[in-house]
Amino acid sequence: MLTDSVRANIQLSDGPLAIGVSGGMDSSSLICTAKKMDPQRDIVAYTTTDSYDGGEAYWAEKVVRHTGVEWIKVVCTSENIPEYLSEANRVHNIPLYNASSIAQYRMMEEIKKQGQPVFIDGQGGDEMLGGYPEYFPLFLQSLRKNGEWSHWRHELSRVGNSGMTQKDMLIRRLKLWSKAHYYHPEKLAQKKRKFQYESLMPHERELYFNQPSPLPEIKKEILNDALFESYTLFLGNILRWGEHSAASHGIECVMPLSNNPDLTEFIFSIPSSYKIHNGWNKYLQRKAMVGIVPDEICWRKQKMGFYIPEQKWLNETGDAIFDVIQKIEDPEECINKKYMIENRNRLYTPANPLFRQFAFRC
Repeated sequence: MLTDSVRANIQLSDGPLAIGVSGGMDSSSLICTAKKMDPQRDIVAYTTTDSYDGGEAYWAEKVVRHTGVEWIKVVCTSENIPEYLSEANRVHNIPLYNASSIAQYRMMEEIKKQGQPVFIDGQGGDEMLGGYPEYFPLFLQSLRKNGEWSHWRHELSRVGNSGMTQKDMLIRRLKLWSKAHYYHPEKLAQKKRKFQYESLMPHERELYFNQPSPLPEIKKEILNDALFESYTLFLGNILRWGEHSAASHGIECVMPLSNNPDLTEFIFSIPSSYKIHNGWNKYLQRKAMVGIVPDEICWRKQKMGFYIPEQKWLNETGDAIFDVIQKIEDPEECINKKYMIENRNRLYTPANPLFRQFAFRC
């Protein structure tokens, strides 16, 4: 089914095919499948890098060498944030969630420059196949709930394959329990995100914490429940970043993993134990790609996603970010600009990454 979905999407253009390659399982699956399906097809792999930090380029290069495709590394640095921030905000029509949207915008700019009208993106695999570390505790929880204690002990003993440790698991469980049973959301925000909390005007804080959530509640008792929530409620927010950046440059952004109804329906009909097995997340996809994707990619434990050295960038662009905050129009007085500006030197520091991300989103 994945092959059929890739085939349908690469037929949208007769020219060279642009594919984003991070060296992760999803993008590697797409480019390796496309090349195996049509060895003569001109394919160009795109990877964002920073002049200081190559990020995923080390892993992407392994995929590029395996497939023999052309590779374009799009350099994006902190200097691009002030340069592209206003235009990227206009394109997306909402505040940017993080600086990776700037890198994505730069990539689309380069793809347009190269004259490729279709870009293939690997979004969706994590949400359908359990690619994020937080899904592993939910899988163990479902095994306990079903009384599958032998299976539970076996999977717990293989937790290292997920990129987590048993200590990580315990800490995550304690945090989730505290959040669910001990702290009211507003009290939790005051404790964990104090400076962001103080950076909002009181009436905005009251509105945020007292209005009902616009999202339907899904009771996540098993892994597939959590995946369904991610796919139906949250994936769309992720997809829009790529789609809007691409559309602003006249490029069609297609996503074979998430835009094929037959593939989606099939994956959600599969029991959780095929998605996480022996500690490996996305187990079904990994097994299906053996012999197609290089083994060191297939069985890679580290997950980085669309990586950028965000904290380094934010550290280098503080002046530009606060210049925007100083000038930003805020007719409804949502942001406590006076508090943020007066406390900038104390709060906008490497020790306070959450505040720096908040300032960027402002």
